[in-house]
Amino acid sequence: SAEVEPFLSMIQPLLRDQDDTPSQFWDDEDFAMEQSLVARFVTQLHADERDTQFQILTLLRKVFNDGGSRRIRHTLPAIVFKTLSLAQAYYEHREEDEAWEKKSSKLFSFTRQTILTVHSNEFFTLALKLFLRGAMAVNETHFAKTEPMAYEFCSQAFGIFEEDISDSKEQVALIR
Repeated sequence: SAEVEPFLSMIQPLLRDQDDTPSQFWDDEDFAMEQSLVARFVTQLHADERDTQFQILTLLRKVFNDGGSRRIRHTLPAIVFKTLSLAQAYYEHREEDEAWEKKSSKLFSFTRQTILTVHSNEFFTLALKLFLRGAMAVNETHFAKTEPMAYEFCSQAFGIFEEDISDSKEQVALIR
């Protein structure tokens, strides 16, 4: 993660509004494109060691959370998908690491917390979709806590569907 920090400080203006940035400074289309590039950066990061990869993702989540609500919907989903990919890598190499189940559980908890941040910033549809994808990923990695973890992801998704998405047309669209 020490190798990522200099790059993050270089792109700091993309990660956080500066104190002197006017509130109407950003064009929404340009802003979305810039944040899309930041998200792509996350997908391109790769560490040789899986534990190092998790440290990098932890650092990125902290930095992205500090960036504010406008950025979260663009950047945190990339962290979720990269973390789910890392969980799959732990599963595929489970013979090499005795602690893979504990690490997988920690990764899925990290993923859940990341999605809850998306939810708390009122991106309900996105959070619902991420929870469902997380449930599918848990189901693909068979470990001791698979069932309770998958249940947690599904119940979070169902709760969002029932409580936060009140428009019946949107609910029908999500089911399709």
